[in-house]
Amino acid sequence: MVSVMSDEQSRGSDRRAAWRRAALCVLLGAGPLASCLFLTGCPMGAVGYMMTPEPMTTVPAEFAGLPGHKLLVLVLTRESTEFADPDLGADLSAYVEDTLKNNKEIDDLSFVSRADVRRYQETHAYWSDTPAAELGKRFGAEMVLSLSVDYFTLNLQGDAYYQQGRLTCAARLLDLSKPRGHEVVWTKDKLTVSYPPKEYGPGISSDARRTRQELLRGLSDELAKCFYKHKEPTYAEKG
Repeated sequence: MVSVMSDEQSRGSDRRAAWRRAALCVLLGAGPLASCLFLTGCPMGAVGYMMTPEPMTTVPAEFAGLPGHKLLVLVLTRESTEFADPDLGADLSAYVEDTLKNNKEIDDLSFVSRADVRRYQETHAYWSDTPAAELGKRFGAEMVLSLSVDYFTLNLQGDAYYQQGRLTCAARLLDLSKPRGHEVVWTKDKLTVSYPPKEYGPGISSDARRTRQELLRGLSDELAKCFYKHKEPTYAEKG
C-alpha cells in the first residue's frame, strides 16, 4: 500500500478513523462488543456505518487521448539520484509502460521499444539535453510521456531500522502532431508517493528493494489514473 500526498481532508480522515475503530469492534466479536466500544471510543453508529459500502466518487480522466497512439516514456533524474541509483530512470520507465499497457481502460496504446531507448541512452551521454519532442520523433513516437524525478529516497528518516521511502515526480505529455512549441497537452506539477504509507509512519524494515519496488509501482499506478475514468473512496485520506 502506497500513500499519495496532496492536501489534507479532515472530514475524510475522521470518517476513516471511525471505520477503523468499528472494524476493531467487529473483529473482536459480538460478545465483548460493549467493552470494545468503551475501550476504543467507537460510537455505536460507526458500526452500522462500517457495515455499509464505503461511498465512492467517479474521477474523470485528466487526459483521455492516449488510446490509438504510439508512446515514448522518458524519465529524467537529477545527477545526485543518477549517482545513487543509476537504474532508477529505466526501471521507472518500465513500470509506467507496463502499468499503462496492462490497463484495460486504456486500449490500443503501443510503445517505443524499451531496448532501443536504453541502447540510445547508453551510447549518447547527453541524451537528456535533447528536447523530448525531438527524441520522440527520432523513435517514431506520436506522443511522449516525460517524467522528471524531483525527489527520491529509500530512507526518509535517515535511520537504518525505521524506513520510509518517498518518490516525487513532475510529468508532462507531448502530442507530436501539434505545432512546434505547442506539443504539451497535459501536465502534472507534482505527484508524490510514500512507502510505507504516511499515515502508518516509518516501517520497521531493512528491505530497501521492497521499498523501492513499492514506490515505483505506486507512482506508476497513480500516474496511470490520470488517463482514464476511475473510482476512488469519497473520503479517501490524502497524505
